[in-house]
Amino acid sequence: MDGVAWSPSFKNLAMEPGSILDLDGGKQTVETATGAGTVANGSLTVTQALVVDPGVFLPSGGITEEGDLTFGAGAKITFPNADDYRRTPFGQYTLATATGTISGFTGASMLDLGDQHRDWTVRLSADGKTISIERIPRGTILYAQ
Repeated sequence: MDGVAWSPSFKNLAMEPGSILDLDGGKQTVETATGAGTVANGSLTVTQALVVDPGVFLPSGGITEEGDLTFGAGAKITFPNADDYRRTPFGQYTLATATGTISGFTGASMLDLGDQHRDWTVRLSADGKTISIERIPRGTILYAQ
């Protein structure tokens, strides 16, 4: 589990890019998950928050679940420092991907930005296997020729 900060007593999962957490065919429930890495051979349930860490997901593509990813009732996708990334180019960035199913995702209402600017939204892909965060333009955009 190199590159994986694992705290069973607190049930928090923090993954570094390239790390692998092998669940050995089991199911694991965590309160929070953050980072970019692979959860292999099992199913992961997040009960409180998938925490956005742009320093990790922008270059690395978030968490890959080789199985099913489930969000518990009331779980959020939190972006605690969204205002620090207001100059990030508009577009979509992958937060999590599952080879199985993603369940419990309730849409943009899951995104918790606190009292920060509302430049971001979250989406589930059409095939239901990828959650992305998207920076969207607000206000007036002028195009000049």
